[in-house]
Formats: sequence, structure tokens, C-alpha cells
Amino acid sequence: MMDDCRGNVPGTVAAALGAARARLSRPDSVVRADSPALDAEVLLRAVLDRSRAALVAHPEAPLAPQQWQRLAGLLERRAGGAPVAYLTGSKEFMGLTFAVGPAVLIPRPDTECLVERALAVLPADGRRRVVADVGTGSGAIAVSLAVRRPTLRVYALDNDRRAISLAAANARRQEVAERVTVRCGDLLAPLPEAAAVIVANLPYIRSEALPTLPVSVRDYEPRTALDGGGDGLAVYRRLLGQLAAQPELLRRPGHMLCECDPAQVDALSALVRAALPGAGIEVVCDLAGRPRGIQAWVPP
Repeated sequence: MMDDCRGNVPGTVAAALGAARARLSRPDSVVRADSPALDAEVLLRAVLDRSRAALVAHPEAPLAPQQWQRLAGLLERRAGGAPVAYLTGSKEFMGLTFAVGPAVLIPRPDTECLVERALAVLPADGRRRVVADVGTGSGAIAVSLAVRRPTLRVYALDNDRRAISLAAANARRQEVAERVTVRCGDLLAPLPEAAAVIVANLPYIRSEALPTLPVSVRDYEPRTALDGGGDGLAVYRRLLGQLAAQPELLRRPGHMLCECDPAQVDALSALVRAALPGAGIEVVCDLAGRPRGIQAWVPP
């Protein structure tokens, strides 16, 4: 495509958008059956640094050759499977914009359901409460909670220093860095005080299923953020083992919310009950109404 670009550069925004859609729809594009039109628009907006409204309102706006060259490079990478979020360096989550990169999992819309459940048990009553976001990655969960509950103290925990750095940057970006403390360590190990709510979106893909994932996930997102071991629950077992050994890390009454695959809800519920005797458990559904996790309530 780069040869084509040098020979025939679209002169307007509308022409560039049409050419971008055509490129992502070609047979050699791994995303041709996914969302070529949307991806083309998002990448063009990133190159031009314009809103969608501005793009639509001014289709006749001129496009510089260097802008097309940059877009052409992004289109080639997207056609090969690179996620749009990694190409633009950002992803929307809970109405906020988060910086993302190859060191962290890209935040998914379905995870917003977990955040909404957490907000429901964290009333905006002005009280100071502590939340732990285990496996924070980009910090999307931790930062979103802090933005919506101004009195929260949130600990964003991850064992990858690159993720911790990105989470800290996102906390600064959303102006909640004074209440979001990032710490590096194994699951709950770095948590310095008891939490009223523990939220965990840990790796839950079965190891044998990893090769079947879409190219944009399998070949680009970090394996450590995806691979949950033989049955997908290996990391959750370690987390719940830590909590069983140190039950004081979750306040009573307290809540624990975990995301998982729909097929794992029963098995994960059993693990939580074993680690937190007496806990009540509800299923958390995703945007499509499918079971996507569990919410455990531990009585006083």
C-alpha cells in the first residue's frame, strides 16, 4: 500500500476515509469482516487529531501527504491485526480516555459492568473507603472508581512494572493520583491495609484456548494478562489462597468482584466460597446479558 500511497495520495478527508475503508476491507486484511469502516475512521481521527463531529462536518478538508503516509502505515499494521487501541495509544472506558500500550490488556466494555457493581456498593456518602484493584493493568478500573467516588482510597496492584507505570500515568491524567496508589507485587501482597471492596479482572483464558483467540488478541495483547492456566482459574486460585491466609485484607462487611468467562462462574463461585466461608454470591452479567463474573458479599 505504501507504493500506492506515494503514487496516489488522497487530497481530502473524505477521499482518505474511503481509501482507508477499502484497505481494511481487502482480502489480505485480517479485520475485513470485523469493523473496517469504524477502524478507518478512528485511525484517521487519530492522525488528524479531530473529533468525529469535525470529521463529518468537513469532508472536503485537505489532507497533507505526510498525514496520508502516517495513516497508510497505521492501516497496514491494523490490516495485519494490530489493535486499534495500541495504534492510537488510547482507549475509552467508563467515559474516560486511558492511555494503553502492549504491556497491558485493552479495557473491554463488558468490564464496565464490574465497575458499575462496585460503584453500587460504594455509596457517595462522603465516607473514606479503601478499594483494591488487583491486576490493574492500565488502571482503568481503579481510576474510574476514584473519579466517580471522590473520597475513595484506591490501591492499583500489578506485578508488571510497565503496567504500574501506565496506571500511574492514567491516574495523573484523570487528576486522581493523590487517591490512587499504585504498587507492584504479587496479587494482594502489596496491599498495605484492609479493603472494603476488592475488584479483580485477572487472566482467565484457558491455556489451550489461547491459539483460538482472534489475531489482534492472541498476537498482540500480553499473554500474562490472558493465560489463566489449565482451567483458566489458576491465578484466581492464588488470589483466593492469599485471601484465605489473610482474611483481614477484606473488611467485614465487604465485597469482592471478579470477572471471568461465562463457563467459569460456577467454578469460581465455589473457589470464593471456600476462601470466604459464609459469603453470599451473585452473578454479574455483561452487556449482552451473559454471566461475566461474580460478586461476593461477606457479612460482618
